[in-house]
Amino acid sequence: MAMATVLMLFVSLLVPSIADNSFDVRQHFSTVTRYGVVKDISVNAFVASTVPDGCSPIHLNLVARHGTRSPTKKRMRELDNFASHLDVLLRDAKNEAQQGNLSLQKVPAWLWGWQSPWKGKLKGGELMSKGEDEMYHLGIRIRERFLGLFDEEYHPDIFVIKATQVPRASASAVAFGLGLFNGRGSLGPGRHRAFAVTSESRASDILLRFHDCCENYKIFMPQGKRKTSPVVFSYRCAAAYELISTSLSDIRFQNTHYKQLKVSIPVSYTSILSVKLESTCTVFSYLVQDFRKSQEPSVNKLKEPILDEVTSALVKRHELNFTRQDIASLWFLCKQEASLLDITDQACGLFNPSEVTLLEWMDDLGVFILKGYGNSLNYRMGVPLLQDVALSMEQAINAKEEHHTPGTYEKARLRFAHAETLIPFSCLLGLFLEESEFKQIQMKQPLQLPLKPPNKRNWRGSTVAPFAGNNMLVLYSCPANNSSKYFVQVLHNEIPVPLPGCDNTDFCPYEVFKERVVNPHLKHDYNIVCDTKLEQPKPEPVTSKLQQVVPLVLGEGE
Repeated sequence: MAMATVLMLFVSLLVPSIADNSFDVRQHFSTVTRYGVVKDISVNAFVASTVPDGCSPIHLNLVARHGTRSPTKKRMRELDNFASHLDVLLRDAKNEAQQGNLSLQKVPAWLWGWQSPWKGKLKGGELMSKGEDEMYHLGIRIRERFLGLFDEEYHPDIFVIKATQVPRASASAVAFGLGLFNGRGSLGPGRHRAFAVTSESRASDILLRFHDCCENYKIFMPQGKRKTSPVVFSYRCAAAYELISTSLSDIRFQNTHYKQLKVSIPVSYTSILSVKLESTCTVFSYLVQDFRKSQEPSVNKLKEPILDEVTSALVKRHELNFTRQDIASLWFLCKQEASLLDITDQACGLFNPSEVTLLEWMDDLGVFILKGYGNSLNYRMGVPLLQDVALSMEQAINAKEEHHTPGTYEKARLRFAHAETLIPFSCLLGLFLEESEFKQIQMKQPLQLPLKPPNKRNWRGSTVAPFAGNNMLVLYSCPANNSSKYFVQVLHNEIPVPLPGCDNTDFCPYEVFKERVVNPHLKHDYNIVCDTKLEQPKPEPVTSKLQQVVPLVLGEGE
């Protein structure tokens, strides 16, 4: 018995725990990471430029993600389902223990009788108090950092605040404004003041919810009640086209797949498929070109071996017959418990650091492929936002050059939205890229996927778009500079970052920023990029992304 105890102790030393002081699990939750945990982390230990004497900020653009929010109703139901399955697993384990087949000592005590913290909650996705605090203090810090910009009396035309119609985004804007204008009004003991937050309709907000308006990106509603996205439909088209192409003489075979696809076809494609059967292959060839093709299925496919690896480890460690879905739910629970409830010794305690970093990489790959550099449509549909930012800078420069009276022109444009807004916008700026990679995306060349741990990578969801993550573009006037009177500094999560398009400096002449960063994207018209009838990208083999991903998952090609 003593020998067994010593052996267990030895094994526990070999398998590092997330309780290790050197490993903070809260920094590894991809886009579910709290802002305060990662806001001071610099991606490449970049040393920021010193703003030259005589330069002063004249305008600020902010694009921010909402603060920490509660899980959605769908994810809360997932946790309820996991609780039910956990009861079955524990009952089976108890029966096995009674027969002497296993020891219940390996089962963490907190699992017995566990229920979701959100059990019975009917609503989800709202901004939490932690998120309010994040946004409130962000507003305070920005005002203190740029006192010269926010020293004027408030007016909605001087300090423009915009948010999407989603409540957590508009609530984030309000919390931010309370911090930004704290002590500047006459309301209550805190001397608050009222301020305006404007929103566009969800159906037409191409500045902050372009992912909802872009026909080539958003979810379509087909005939019937079931949703079918272009991703899923394109995957079916690609698979069917591959089969049909090898059976051109078998009309019955073609007809079968044709009918199966029409069951869940998006409405926008019904006119395309109202063709004769002999043209089916041509139709499928066109549809295979549609957005993201098989990328979402590819992402789900790449997750499987990672989840299987972790599942196998946890089954051995705790002698519970966890399924792949159980591990996915436990990883989600870990992220929610730690980020929202400050609990790191329950679900997170099941995973060791190497498993956490592997699961984090799994999440980061999904973000990269579906929202980031993995597909050019992900960020090109955000060009209207980049145009709006550039226009606000032009207007600020004109006001400065024409000596407009203070209080008559805009000094800040503050926007509050979502990860689906912030991530594409970061991509348009070329953040988290090397200079060679920046040239690749401008030449429409694919990028290598983020490397598997322990390899170093710039693309980490926890720094790219944590809760309350943000990009600030500060326009400086430098009248004493002979080469350029105006400069742009980009800050990501309040830290100056290098711009590959500006020779990796963080203090870029405005003309260079406009020519190298902004203008190359402006050739991609939003309507052409997003209109299903106009945009016809070059076809890509349906298996190409999987072929790139599988070696990474298997540990090859590092």
